[in-house]
Parts: sequence; structure tokens; C-alpha cells
Amino acid sequence: MKVAIVTKYFPPIKGGIESHCYNLAKELIKRNVYVEVHTSHLSNFSVFEIIDGIKVFRHKHFWLFLPNKQYDIIHLHNFNIFPHIIILAKIFLNRLFERKATKTFVVLTPHGGYVPWWKGFKSHKRVIKKILHKTLGKFLLNKVVDKIIALTEDEYEQLIKEGISRKKIVIIPNGVEEEAFTYPKTTCSELEKYQPYLLFLGRIDPRKNMEFVIKNLNLIDEILFLIAGPCQDSIYYNYLSNLISKLGLRNRVLFLGEVEKKLKYKLIDCALAVCLISHMETEPIIIKESIVRGTPVIISNKIKLPYTMFKTCRKMIFIVSNDEDFLSAVKSLLERKEIVGRCAEIDEEIENWRWSNITGKIKFVYEGILNEGKY
Repeated sequence: MKVAIVTKYFPPIKGGIESHCYNLAKELIKRNVYVEVHTSHLSNFSVFEIIDGIKVFRHKHFWLFLPNKQYDIIHLHNFNIFPHIIILAKIFLNRLFERKATKTFVVLTPHGGYVPWWKGFKSHKRVIKKILHKTLGKFLLNKVVDKIIALTEDEYEQLIKEGISRKKIVIIPNGVEEEAFTYPKTTCSELEKYQPYLLFLGRIDPRKNMEFVIKNLNLIDEILFLIAGPCQDSIYYNYLSNLISKLGLRNRVLFLGEVEKKLKYKLIDCALAVCLISHMETEPIIIKESIVRGTPVIISNKIKLPYTMFKTCRKMIFIVSNDEDFLSAVKSLLERKEIVGRCAEIDEEIENWRWSNITGKIKFVYEGILNEGKY
């Protein structure tokens, strides 16, 4: 089986989709699947390299990328106008004219990209993208894509509401890296100077709504807010910096930049809670990683967690919809000497989050399409 994974960004760039694609590729290779990753080319990266056994091809004009080899499966991630629509249109034309020599099947994991946070786009781009999604995009998803992988039940329902065929969609969630399960628990002595602290791990991006935590921090004494992750939006970063200065929180809100994996788990282990108050998220990996590590999470009510996740660790998950909810959650955590509801042992549900299990389900989807042998 030959698989091409197509994603706008790939490690060493860090992010949820990037982590998803990296772990999927790595686990597929372990199962003797031939995998290539096709991604955008940034000036400080090589055009081609092998990362942990994964062949990575970087394209300068990624938005014009078209596969020039024969693959059994092309697995698209996110839903961008380019190159996704170009790839799907080419495959549609090949099928229309019955070019059986180029028989390739398509899998799409939208990662919330088909029904995104529309306010994150400038008005003219939002209008164009909405029109394309509801017309050509919907047509190509229904006529060309052979299987769509929704990460959550909520995304599944959203896709159906947008007119995507129910038969096309299967739900397979994000996985969690093996290190999250196996890396030794941190004693926290080396991070004592920061404690107690709330932690954000991810891209600095307007969708993450980080100002919510910063504004509320002004109402809580002696707690730090650590922000670890790359800056994706310099305008938003400057806005946050100015807000921090205005509120007099320079010594309590700290930007750590990108952190390597071991430090990431240390930061999670020692945090009072991991905070993710995003305007929109689809199955964020950091929430799962935090629960696996035994650290509570404070999340926005706009993040629709799977019911099984909430049932498994409901005492570790604080869902907030306003300032009062957030302040109450932090106060509750501060008053506990031990976190009631920490997952003392990894139960069966959390075991299913391992990438080895998730990849098995995705490979099963690939095999089902190939065995059926028709579009």
C-alpha cells in the first residue's frame, strides 16, 4: 500500500495537525505501509528529508501541488481551498474519463477545517471560502472523497448538516503519543519558581482566545500563566503583550517559546491546570495529553469533547463559559491538596487513545476502500 499524506505544515513545525500527521505516518510505516508526506516548503527547511523514517517532500508552491506519482491512497488533512480542490478536481477528471491507470482513492481528515471558526478569516476571504465550501467543496467531498474521517461526534454532525453524505463519514479521534504514557512523572522541584501556574501549550493564534485567561489573571493573586508554543500571528502576539503591560502582569504572564517534548511533559505535570479557552477546537490533543499525565484541564464550552472522554475523567475537566466559571474553577483547584478525580490509573478508554490503536483504525479504513475497489 502506498500512501501520500498531504498537509500544509509538518514537523519540525509544531501544532495539532502536524503532530497528528507525524504520528500517523510513523505508525503506518511500522505496519509496512509506504508513506510519503507532502507539505509546504519554508526557506529554513530542506526540500527533501527523512524524519524518523518518514519521507518528507516540501513544495515551494504548495498551493499548486499535484501528486506526480501513483498512490493507492491520498490522505488530505485540513480543508484548504488550495491545493485540496485542485487535487480533488484532477482526480474527478481522471475518474470521469475512466483513466483506470491512475486509480487513486482519497481520504480526508478536515480537523474542523470544513466548518472552521469563520471569524478568524478576513471578510473577503470568509465570503469566498464560504461560497467555495458550500458549492464546489461540497460537490467534491461527496463525489470524489472516498472516506471522511471526523475527529468527534460533533464534527460528524456538522459535516452532515453541511450536506456531506453520512455514508462517507467515519469517526476516528486524535491519538496520543506513547511518550505521554511512558515519560516518568516529574517531581516539579525544578519548576518550583513558577508554581502555582496555569499553562497554555499551543500556537499563539487569535482562535486560542488567550486574552480570556490574561484578563482573569488580574483577579487572582499569586498565580502565573505560562505560555509555551510558537507565534503564528505577530499582530495577536503584540496585542497580548500590550494587554499584559496594561494590566501590570509582566511578571506573571511568561512566554516560554517553543519547548521540546520532555519539557512539555514536565510543564504539564506541574501545572495547576492546562487552559484551552479557544473560540473553536476539534478534539485538541493537548487535552488528552494532560489527562493522560494526570493534570486537570480548564476548557471553553465551545470545545465539544466526546462523551466518553468526559465520562472517563469528568472530575479533571472544568468547562467554562464565562469569567465566573473560570474563577470558580481556579479557586476550586487551589483549595484542593490533592486533585480529586485524577486518573490514578490508565483505564481502557484512555488506553484506546494511543496512536498505535488510532493508526490501526485508520489503516482499516484504507484497506476497506481498497478492498471495495470502487469509487
